[in-house]
Amino acid sequence: MINKKTMALIRKSKKTKAKLQLALDKSAVTIQRYIDNNDIILTTVVALEAISEGLEIDFNQILDSKK
Repeated sequence: MINKKTMALIRKSKKTKAKLQLALDKSAVTIQRYIDNNDIILTTVVALEAISEGLEIDFNQILDSKK
């Protein structure tokens, strides 16, 4: 799952949400639902790349390290 700090940044970032819409080919409403639910789809390679580019952070800062 995406860590809480990154989720807070995604919620505030229009750029990241737009990149997720394009990368996942989903509507703004669907992307918002994924964010609200911290959906597992956000952990796909395509989504992680969009998040990384949108927030300008490394992959290792995105995912929750808890197992």
